[in-house]
Formats: sequence, C-alpha cells, structure tokens
Amino acid sequence: MSFRGFSLSTMCLTFFGMGWANAAMGPLLSSFAANVGLPLSQAGLTFTVAFFGGVLANLAGGPMSDRLGRGKVLLFSLLVGTVATFGLTLCRSLPVLLLFAFFSGVGGSGVILSASALVTDLFAERSVAALNLATLFFGIGAFTGPTMVSLSFGLWQTGMPALWLGIAVGLLFNVPLVAVVMRRIAAAEKPSAGLQVSAGTTPEASGAPASGSILRAPLLWVFGAVLLFDVGTEQTIGAWTTVYMTQSAALAIEQAALVVSGFWVTFTLGRLGAAGIGSRWSSGAVLFASLATGAAGILLVNLGTGSVFPSVLGFLLTGLGFGPLFPTVVALVGRTFGRNAGAAMGITMTLGSVGGMFMVWFEGALITGIGPAAGVRLFAFTFVAIAVLAVAARFLTRSAHAARPRAR
Repeated sequence: MSFRGFSLSTMCLTFFGMGWANAAMGPLLSSFAANVGLPLSQAGLTFTVAFFGGVLANLAGGPMSDRLGRGKVLLFSLLVGTVATFGLTLCRSLPVLLLFAFFSGVGGSGVILSASALVTDLFAERSVAALNLATLFFGIGAFTGPTMVSLSFGLWQTGMPALWLGIAVGLLFNVPLVAVVMRRIAAAEKPSAGLQVSAGTTPEASGAPASGSILRAPLLWVFGAVLLFDVGTEQTIGAWTTVYMTQSAALAIEQAALVVSGFWVTFTLGRLGAAGIGSRWSSGAVLFASLATGAAGILLVNLGTGSVFPSVLGFLLTGLGFGPLFPTVVALVGRTFGRNAGAAMGITMTLGSVGGMFMVWFEGALITGIGPAAGVRLFAFTFVAIAVLAVAARFLTRSAHAARPRAR
C-alpha cells in the first residue's frame, strides 16, 4: 500500500473512533446527568463544556499543526481524548464530570482538525472526495455507537460498556498506526515540502492570503459561520433526538436511540455519495445538492412533530443532506488558504465548536422548557442561515477568481 493509501486508511479508522464515541454520548446524556445528580434540563452543560475545550484546541491546534506537523498534534489529541472520554463514564461528581468533558472536547477537536488537515495536504485537488471518504467513517462509527448503546441498555440496563468498547476499538487501537504515519513523514527526504506544495498549488490556494492577513479574508468567516450552524445542528440532533422522540412520539429509549443511529446512517450515506461524485462534480454542486436534501428533511421534521413516521423520515433525510457539509467546507478551506490551512481550519472549526457549545444547550432549554415542537423550530432557523451563507461563499469565491490575473 502506498504511503497516501496507508495514511488515508489510518485517518478513516481515526474518524470511525471519533464518530462512535461522539454519537454514543448523546443517548448516554441522561445517564451522565443521573450519575452526578444533574437535572436533565441542564444535561447539555456536558456538551457545552466539551465544545469549550474544542474551541481552545482548535485555536491552538491549527497553528501548531502548521509548525509542528499534523501527526504530532493528532497523536497527542488521540491520547488526551481517549483518557478523558473513558473518565466521563466513571464520574460521580459534577466538577469531575465537567473536567473530563472539557478534555474530551480538547482531544476530540484536536483529532478532527489535524486528521482533516493531513488528508487535505495529501490529496490537494481531490481533497473534497478524499475528506468525504475519510469522514464517511465518522458516520459509520456514529451509527455503530448509538446502536451499541441501545444493545447495551437491553442487556445490562446501562449504555456505558458501548462507549468503553468504542474507545478501545476506534481510538486506543489507532495510536500505534498514527505513530507509524509520523515516522514515515519524518523519514521522508523532505518531510514537509511535498505536502506543502500539494496544499499550495490548487487554483484557490494560488491566491491564498498571507499568514498575517487570513483574519481579513471574508471567506474565512463565511466558511466559519457555515460550520458554526452545521456542527451545531448535527450535534444537537445527535444529543437530543433520543429525548425528543421519547417526549414527542412516546417511544421507548431503546427505540429512540435507534432513530439517532438512523440519522447517522444516512449522514454516512451522504458522505459516501459525496466521495463518489466529489471528483466529478464541483464543490459548489456537492454543497447545494446537500442543502436541498437537508431542507426536505428539516421541513418534514417540523411538519411531523408528534408522529413517528414523518419524524423518523425527516431525520433520515436531514442526515443525508448534512453529511457532506462539514468535509466539503473543510476541504474548501484547506484549498483556499494553502500553506496556512491549519490556522484557517482551526479558526473555522473553532466557530463550529462554538455552534455545538451553544446550540446543544439552547436546544435542551427549548425542549425541556417549552416543548419538543419548539426544539425542532431551531433546526429550520439554522438551516436557512446555512443556505444564505453558502450562497455568500459561492459569490465570494467567484469574485476572488474573477479578480485574479490570468496566467500567461
């Protein structure tokens, strides 16, 4: 197997472990709260603290991955995330729970950032397809996690063993493989030149801003705002759909957890489709096809509140549409900002973490304070925001291309 193939396979396993652990924590939210005596209405605080850790990790990890290398940041993040996520399952006091949640967010965000940047570096013009393929395994893990939680509840009346298994299979096992990738990069004759040239020679990156001016690039903030609403919506659906379906449609918790699994299944299928067409369709076409599918799903969820079939179908369509959004936008950031891709990804993913941090908490307040119908209205609002921002990104990208002098 070539070095690129081995590295991509390793990143696929990395995303698989992250998807399993991340999605399993949604159905376990009430268990975490019960273990420390936290009211369900405040259970989303666990996710808020985790995303706050993710904000700090993204801000620091982006520039560090540009300077120190993607592999070192990835390996450190894997170790931190593995220990912290395991610690969450053992907590019996609120301060300790929040401490582990914070470091779980630090590790998880560091993993996603550095793994995404590494794939973008390696595959350059094909980064939309490659990153959709790698993050496809996040969706496979995200389907596996809640399914295993449901099985674990049925067998042992607790879902914690499912999270332990996900940590062991998807994260801890991956540490030596990442170490091999690091050694291969370090052993190369010029360990960074090839990757940097690949990342810096795409059409977008040829006009990329210098490192000191990326904060003044409007596209950076538009992409970041898209991730803010995208990540916030995904994590909110993953965290609260179990509660939403038990309250609105009177499903048992085991059945409601399977709805979350279904969301992640179609989420994964969306990325599989984007990986297949990403080398033939433009990134803009992939983005707008995803938005159209997501719109249909969110509309159906809002119209079907209280009914099992339309709600489930709506969540399935929403997953199909939202699946390709994150990797497509992240690949576009990497191609646009070239050698400063790590810093640019760090900023945009920070905004994604901010979205997860506040939207998960806000959704919990809506569902428990007003009712399930109010909770799904939030999805409609955030989708409209994503659509408007995607149009703005398209306009800014075309304007940037038109403003560049033609090569002679």
